[in-house]
Amino acid sequence: VILTLNVRYWTLDELKKEKDKVVVLKGYNKDGEVFVHNGILISPDGKVLTTFTAIDYLQRAEVYIGKQKYEVEKVIGYDTSNDVAILKLKNAQNLPYAKVGDSTKIKLGDKVIVINSSNIYSSVFISEYDKDNKLFILNGETIKKDETGMAVFNFRGEVVGIGFTGY
Repeated sequence: VILTLNVRYWTLDELKKEKDKVVVLKGYNKDGEVFVHNGILISPDGKVLTTFTAIDYLQRAEVYIGKQKYEVEKVIGYDTSNDVAILKLKNAQNLPYAKVGDSTKIKLGDKVIVINSSNIYSSVFISEYDKDNKLFILNGETIKKDETGMAVFNFRGEVVGIGFTGY
């Protein structure tokens, strides 16, 4: 028996259409300071994947999907050691969302696309992988310094990571 897998890879233009699934996360700390980060819609009912760094110390947050504003209802969960958090949007329904892929299948040299909420696309390669810290090192086009919560897509149109540029 010969099993043939027909895996279709997305083009760059197809991946750029995923931009509506990458959202702006605007948060306010107790002093009223405003912080703006990125997030990724991962369910039609308004679950947003972002970094813990993006929500740490925030008292209130809202998410913009295009011009539509949603309040963050609650933090569903977070993992500080992996710097991830999942938020739930209030009154969200039928939203476009990104399919989540398996990041353990990423290999050195794989090409991925990083998309932020400003619709900046960066085509980058995985240049290092730190398995202990579950951290990809991306090299390629410039990614804005001090940005967090960017979507990292493989060429199957799946989110395989969440980006940050470090502090």
